[in-house]
Amino acid sequence: MEIKINLITPPDKVNTQGFDLLLIYPSNELLKELQDRLLSKIDCDVNLYLYKQEQDDLELDWLFDVYKFADTVIIDLDYVPHPVRDLVSYFLANSKTYWLTNAENPVYNYINKNRIINLETLENIGGNFV
Repeated sequence: MEIKINLITPPDKVNTQGFDLLLIYPSNELLKELQDRLLSKIDCDVNLYLYKQEQDDLELDWLFDVYKFADTVIIDLDYVPHPVRDLVSYFLANSKTYWLTNAENPVYNYINKNRIINLETLENIGGNFV
């Protein structure tokens, strides 16, 4: 069986069967780790939605729409610019959202306990990836 990985960016959306993963401002290191650690082992089709917009082209409607139907969301908080940073608590209010940061003692722990250090953590979460 051939596995398909669709990379989707604003303003596009796809309506296909598969696992819908939304990445919000991922670092290049995170993208490489995703490719090496998770996508290389996954056994189903993946719709990988990538939101890494410049400030003059935010496409916030697209971001909210995709967030609603995404199975899992990963936010790299160290790279989220304003005004999107003002929306982070909205995304963290849902248990399908996982987040990374290098900050010490982030207050987001009070909203969402799904802080990850790297994607190895997600490999062990039942049913999400592998």
